[in-house]
Amino acid sequence: MELLELEYLKQLHVLEISNVNVSAGSFVALLIRNVRSLGALDLYGIELDGGTWETVFSQACKIPHLGYLFVASCGYHIHGASSQYAQGLLPEPNDPQDLETYNFADYDAL
Repeated sequence: MELLELEYLKQLHVLEISNVNVSAGSFVALLIRNVRSLGALDLYGIELDGGTWETVFSQACKIPHLGYLFVASCGYHIHGASSQYAQGLLPEPNDPQDLETYNFADYDAL
């Protein structure tokens, strides 16, 4: 079981996640469980180990009250199912970039 699959994560207004590996499917499921309440999403240092950021951001666009989205130093895990999109190393903490990806559809969704 992944951390973000925990059922008690419901009715969140602000979601701040940092420095975790997670699948896009689990992340999207968390967003869907909180679609009516979520107003802010703050993501830092997250590596997807399956699925794409395009999927995650497409779901985030469906959250009606989302007024704040921050993305920094996120990308793909180099050994995950989506490792073909990984650029290898995430940027240094003092030089954050929004997204590290070879999947250009991720940028379009962002």
